[in-house]
Amino acid sequence: MRSSSPQAVSSHEGQGSRLSAMTIQQSASSEEIAVLTEQLRTMQSANQQLQAQLVYLQQQLNERDREVPTPRPPQLLTESPNEYSSIFRLGFKALKWLFLFLVGFAIACVVSASLQAPQVLEALISLMSAILAPLIVLILCIIAGAAILESLK
Repeated sequence: MRSSSPQAVSSHEGQGSRLSAMTIQQSASSEEIAVLTEQLRTMQSANQQLQAQLVYLQQQLNERDREVPTPRPPQLLTESPNEYSSIFRLGFKALKWLFLFLVGFAIACVVSASLQAPQVLEALISLMSAILAPLIVLILCIIAGAAILESLK
């Protein structure tokens, strides 16, 4: 038989309140789990979208790297584009040697004048008058020919 003592009734009511509290906690935790599960699904779908974007960007980078440069038209010249033509180089070499000749001649004239050798100085001046004029004309013709040939290209 049941006892109707106040202690028995209070212990029975205490167990009932504990059960209802546990039921409330379980329902609250199941709601939290449902919310967390929904958040996890949302994050997974966002992650999948980001992965799809990453794959698309990687494909675009690969396509950009694979682009073939436009072919250049073949060059008719055998020299590389950075070099001057043969006639142009010949003109500059001739001009360089003319200036070196003039510098050497000037040094020889100064040395012979300082050593007081008038016979050597007269010989140098006569040599200069005989050689210098045709040499300058020849070099000017080479330079003019180089300029005309380069302008025709």
